[in-house]
Amino acid sequence: LTKMVVDNNIDILALQETHVSSDKPQNLKIEQLELVAFIGHEQYGIATYIHPRLTAQIKETKISDDLLS
Repeated sequence: LTKMVVDNNIDILALQETHVSSDKPQNLKIEQLELVAFIGHEQYGIATYIHPRLTAQIKETKISDDLLS
């Protein structure tokens, strides 16, 4: 993914179906991007990244457990 980010000058990246549990966000590291939001799940999961030259305001969002089951 790092090569795609660099080659395409990507500033914002959203991934779905990450299949990474909540306790392992380090497994989602992508060089050149900062992980700003993550919902971990071993079968689902989403991650949102931004380039460090951008600024982000992170707001806490609660998701109902029934959406993840």
